[in-house]
Amino acid sequence: MEWITYLISVFTSLILVKFLPSYLSEKAKNLATKEDIEEITKKIENIKTENKLRVDKEIRKFSKEEKAYDELKSLYIKIHEMIEEAIKTTENDSSHDLNTQFSKLTAEVQIIASEKVSEKYLNVANFFQDWANIYKKAYPNTNILYSKSIDPTLKYKEDEKEIYSKFYDEYQELIKLMRTELKAFAEV
Repeated sequence: MEWITYLISVFTSLILVKFLPSYLSEKAKNLATKEDIEEITKKIENIKTENKLRVDKEIRKFSKEEKAYDELKSLYIKIHEMIEEAIKTTENDSSHDLNTQFSKLTAEVQIIASEKVSEKYLNVANFFQDWANIYKKAYPNTNILYSKSIDPTLKYKEDEKEIYSKFYDEYQELIKLMRTELKAFAEV
């Protein structure tokens, strides 16, 4: 029986000496590989998270830029509509409260528009005011017939045409400037 115990001991020792180191080595490699895979997986997940955050940030930035562009475009359309309405109202001698409308629009322009557009808009508004005042003198809403006497509005009519020309030229420059800014904004 001792014999058998001795043989079992030798056999076990041989197995341990011969196979245990390679078994443990293989186990260590597997463990290292598993740890490497976990580390690589964590790095991949971190990169995915960073990329998602970067993409989300770009989407928000684009959305803000798109909203700003739409807001600016809307303002420029209001400016154009307001000035066209003001010209028609003045020429038709309609009674509208243009001052309130211009005041509201001016506030919006000064907050939203660029400095160049804001300055040009104020010039146009001032030219419009000059023209509207002289237009009313040149073309009063009267039905008086001037037969033999000199037309008292004649002196205003020449000035009206000159002032209107300056106003309208400045207005056209404002429109060009607004279009240029919108195109530049859209290209960014």
